[in-house]
Amino acid sequence: MRVSLGAGCQGRGGVFCMTIRIATRPLVAALILVAALLSSLAFGASPGDDLGRACTISDEPLVLGPDIEPVACGVAYRLLLGIETGPEAAVSRLEIDLLARPIDRSSGRPRLGSYVPHLRPRFLLRSGERVLAEGRLDLRLSVQGPSWGSRTPLPDDLPMDAELSLWIEPGLVASFAPANVEPRAPRGASDAVGPSLRMDQVGTLSPRPGDDYNDIWGWNDGSVYLAILGSDNGTSFIDISDPANPVEVGYITGPNSSWRDIKTYQNYAYIVTEGSGSGEGLQIVDLSDPLAPVLANTYTATFTTAHNLWIDEPAGRLYAIGTSNGVRILDIAGDPVNPVEIGSWTERSVHDAYVADGRAFFAEINAGLHEILDATDPANLQVLASWPTPGGSTHNSFANRDQSLTVTTDEVTGGIANVYDTSSLAGEIPRLGGYDPDPTTIVHNVLIDDEDDALVVISHYGIGVHLVDIHRPSAPLRLGFFDTYGDGDTGFVGCWGVYPFDPRGLILASDISSGLFVLQYAPTGGNVSGVVRDAASGTPIAGATVTVLADGTRTRSGADGVFAVYAPAGEIQLRVTAPGYGSRLLRAGTLIAGERLDADAELSPLPVASVSGSVLRDDDGTPIAGAAVEVPALGVATTTDASGEFTLTGVAVGGHVVTARAFGFSDGETRILLGTTGAADVVLRLEPAAFVDDVESDRGWTLGVPGDGATSGQWVQVDPNGTAGGTIQPEDDHTPDPGIVAFITGQQSPGQASEANDVDGGSTTLVTPTLAGASLGAAQVRYHRWVAVEGGFLSGGGTLRVELSSDDGTSWVGIEQVSDHENRWTSRRVDVASITPLSDALRLRFVAEPNSPYNFRVLECGVDDVELVRACRARFNPDQPDGDGDGEVDPCDACAADPLDDADADGLCGDVDNAPLIANADQADGDGDGIGDAADLCPTTPDPAQRDLDRDGLGDACDSDLDGDGLDNGSDPDRDGDQVADTDDLCPTVPDARQLDDDGDGQGNACDEDDLLVAAVRLEGSRLHWEPESGALGYNVYRGDLGAQELLHLAACLRESMATTYATDEDVPTPGDGYFYLLTASSSGGEGGLGRRSDGSERQIDQRCP
Repeated sequence: MRVSLGAGCQGRGGVFCMTIRIATRPLVAALILVAALLSSLAFGASPGDDLGRACTISDEPLVLGPDIEPVACGVAYRLLLGIETGPEAAVSRLEIDLLARPIDRSSGRPRLGSYVPHLRPRFLLRSGERVLAEGRLDLRLSVQGPSWGSRTPLPDDLPMDAELSLWIEPGLVASFAPANVEPRAPRGASDAVGPSLRMDQVGTLSPRPGDDYNDIWGWNDGSVYLAILGSDNGTSFIDISDPANPVEVGYITGPNSSWRDIKTYQNYAYIVTEGSGSGEGLQIVDLSDPLAPVLANTYTATFTTAHNLWIDEPAGRLYAIGTSNGVRILDIAGDPVNPVEIGSWTERSVHDAYVADGRAFFAEINAGLHEILDATDPANLQVLASWPTPGGSTHNSFANRDQSLTVTTDEVTGGIANVYDTSSLAGEIPRLGGYDPDPTTIVHNVLIDDEDDALVVISHYGIGVHLVDIHRPSAPLRLGFFDTYGDGDTGFVGCWGVYPFDPRGLILASDISSGLFVLQYAPTGGNVSGVVRDAASGTPIAGATVTVLADGTRTRSGADGVFAVYAPAGEIQLRVTAPGYGSRLLRAGTLIAGERLDADAELSPLPVASVSGSVLRDDDGTPIAGAAVEVPALGVATTTDASGEFTLTGVAVGGHVVTARAFGFSDGETRILLGTTGAADVVLRLEPAAFVDDVESDRGWTLGVPGDGATSGQWVQVDPNGTAGGTIQPEDDHTPDPGIVAFITGQQSPGQASEANDVDGGSTTLVTPTLAGASLGAAQVRYHRWVAVEGGFLSGGGTLRVELSSDDGTSWVGIEQVSDHENRWTSRRVDVASITPLSDALRLRFVAEPNSPYNFRVLECGVDDVELVRACRARFNPDQPDGDGDGEVDPCDACAADPLDDADADGLCGDVDNAPLIANADQADGDGDGIGDAADLCPTTPDPAQRDLDRDGLGDACDSDLDGDGLDNGSDPDRDGDQVADTDDLCPTVPDARQLDDDGDGQGNACDEDDLLVAAVRLEGSRLHWEPESGALGYNVYRGDLGAQELLHLAACLRESMATTYATDEDVPTPGDGYFYLLTASSSGGEGGLGRRSDGSERQIDQRCP
């Protein structure tokens, strides 16, 4: 295939023209892909090359117009040729994608994922004078990203050579608008809606089933209500006076386009589109008779295409956004049918705008900026504030009534709706908070309700309409949502636009596939929010837990102490707790459905003391310097000195876990109970790692393997030189001084270009020596890495794959793939056994693989400080189970079902030991009751319950005076002393004043051993005991908060399926609070009950153990 530029374009005109000459030869396969992938925007085809590449239009950036920023341009093309091989023939076709990317001002590189709107590219494929195919290129999402493309069938008798010409028609290039294409779900997708929360569907209508839909607006005169819905080929006017039965009453055709935007003013609707041809321009529709809309005029004086529009109704000004010459401002107050241009703004590309009270809010998606301008003089707009948004794709924005808050959206995967404080435009604009319901989805448009200006309505593509309360701007709260598209959440699918201004409280939404949705918020409660503060100092408390007692909903306060939670209507009580503070029960008042309730809380700080001690090696007691010591619950931390000693100050009294971490060692922990006098001589012992390498010396790594194709940027072990000021390759290794060496992909000389020695041409592989881990029980690999994929002419340079092998490299399993720009040292730890068996033939490898063989993208990586450590503590290894809750994961636990780990040291774990607390290796049990003679209170009388009512050392089963009242059992009318005569007592030998018998077998719950209601639960220190139940297969332990009776139902599962009749709980409650415990027994028929409350009602827990 031969490529030439500039030929074959005579008479085409326009901004540019290029020609590609295609030479084919006889094919021997039914379908051959001659050119398939865009590798870069670099000229990559050479004479005689049969693989089509992308090619630049010129060596310099393309200039599309006098007021337009430079653009990088390229073409991907592929020719699929069908040869008849039998009764069926493959279809030949030509696929073309023209890529036009705005060049970023700061980096000088094309913006990844961006495109230039408003182009009208065309193509012509011919052989000599014979035209084989021709037409326009439409905006679409291709493998290479947003592009202008075509998929065109070709004749069966395709000649052996052809010429493909591409050009852009003149006068059709606009100032930049969207940086991200808004492509569609394929037609034919299911119209099923997705889930919803507190939002009801009132009505729906798809008036033009053959079209895709775009934006939506509304209009009403108090009696007739319209939804105005854009689609590919026109605008539908839908009567929603009866919102449950929408009816299309008018349709105004227009140019074909994926974009159409509508706004209203007085009795007129104004419509713009990016399409050109018949009907192009600003369409003005007369709504004097709303049930019979009429096109009154089409304005074309200063623009014919636009991406968006906004109308400042009080001022009577229309802002046309994304025209071929920036923002055009029209006066429509004097004559709504015949607008007059009164101003413009062409400084930068604007994608969307909101204008009110003399201020214009401009979303500039290509620049990734949001700007606020003084719009009092439309002929002289002046910038008042400008700032970048986090996602770099500022799509739209809206402000509340007094303009103290501005909400923006970033139309990119992972982009969110951000809330800014715009009460003052002097200095930096503070970001207050953000709404991010799902980082895999894309947010589109945001508007703020005209009656409640803390109520934000968002069209969120694949996850539908979201209703969000920003009453507390730093804590946006989701009130409800309705997913208009049920076939997936990611990508540019689902809900395009919303209109929240219907005075009846309805929300109109447009779905790309399904059209109009009429929705209504159906509140069951409302926003309860406030600030949690320190009662002594008044400072906000971050990380406080706020629990709604009515339904158990929990949330945490942010860095500013602010919380917001959706609570059910009614009397609101909140439980507020925070580490280092006494908890509080707050009666907040009555919440009315659909309204808000403010509830601030003050917590009193607990007394504090200091904790001191040392961190030592577990094998020889040597001090460990530089270990990180922390009380995680409080965020109090320090490091050990050269002698391995530490002191933590400001630690609140109570029970705490103290942790220690150090490079080259397993993590360690200990528990302390701190009083006001403090704690000294706390010792934490850390086990040395099975393998540790700070990369300062050669430990036998493999740098490069057969099959690697990298021609530059191969792994090296060096003292790194930073590149591009550290924005690509960091200057330093990760190891603290005196360490200086790391593994990196390609060392560069200081001052070299960023692409001088990065990974090009293929992959490069780094492999550890063999690591021995079979004896560790549970193990983690830990490493530090960085990845740089930005800094070249193009973004997205490639991927770092990290993989693990347990068979010395014969097979590999993935740990992570990093394709994002993360050029700072990042720590990773992975449990080995969760992905591959532990063995003595473990290897870790790091594969850097570029996306393209061409040197126009950057990929550089670094690796340092690699460890293999035993990871037996459950706190540090959540990927392994800890069935008995003793803090040691099961693979390391010699007694995985015994939380006391053979407390009596007789060689038998407690779950199989008939006397788990008293050594009895012989397991003698003379009476056969399952209790070993060494511990049996009645060794010759069967007594599995082991009750001892009078605590005299004799079990009740063999005690002649149960209650110790001096009366022999035979003459005592109330043997258990519970004031219920034995003749009436359902449990005559067990105190049972309540006399409950849930299973109706004549035995009270207190003494019934086969009703699966666990009895006689008692706490001894940190150990919980209970009586066995006949037929129980295991026991579940629930722990709750004694801070309020209303918290009973919020008790959480502490231990599940315990095989023993005891459990441990090392946690110590906050001083002044406490815990309660509930026990259930499980059998083949399921989990038993929780018993009854004092009022006779059954105890309830919201979430039972699995």
